[in-house]
Amino acid sequence: MPVATSFLHVGLLLLTAAMVALFPAPASAQMEPEFYDDLPYAPGEWNIGRRVDESQFRYCVDPRDPSWQLDGEKLDLAIQVAGVIDRPSIGEPVTRERFDRIMHTNVLGVLQAIPQVAPLLQPGHGVLAVISSIMGSLQLTTSPDAVLYRVSKAAVNMVVRSAQGQYPDLTVVALHPGWVRTDMGGAGATLAPEQSAQDLRGVLAKVGKKHRGQFINHDGSTIPW
Repeated sequence: MPVATSFLHVGLLLLTAAMVALFPAPASAQMEPEFYDDLPYAPGEWNIGRRVDESQFRYCVDPRDPSWQLDGEKLDLAIQVAGVIDRPSIGEPVTRERFDRIMHTNVLGVLQAIPQVAPLLQPGHGVLAVISSIMGSLQLTTSPDAVLYRVSKAAVNMVVRSAQGQYPDLTVVALHPGWVRTDMGGAGATLAPEQSAQDLRGVLAKVGKKHRGQFINHDGSTIPW
């Protein structure tokens, strides 16, 4: 799985499906120029942390392993991103390999990361945002397509609801980034990645206590579970 490129602002931690771990870094930090190629924000505005590939992530989130620590750090916002697609419909029998690939990437990483990241948000009553998908909405689903992906995102939505109960002093939300023109979304998708990122940034700037435990669209509207 390719490692994604991402970015952070001071006081924000972002974990991706390819397990990009981002840490607060000084504005003067220098990274390889290619990291900036497709970012919608200037390097001076966002600081990029070090990348961790998928093979390393099991160490990053293993509470028994001291190699991944943010001791003493306080975060205002953490975003968890995990998503690989599986397109067959429910009419095709699911193999164990397909199930494990989708559920391990899309669900297990969220379950492992949240208990470690949440304490870093608690001092400032911060925001924990999990990138989900409208395809995980039980009420809005009518299509049989991509059933494993839908199941995984429905599971992620339950993780969000459960995490809100576990950490009532935080604001825990699920976010739908929209239908984005990526390898997953395809060329016919309605949103450019830059527009989706800009929309989500605007949503996160407004998220507060009244949004706790909600499923929020990239345009700020509420999605039914």
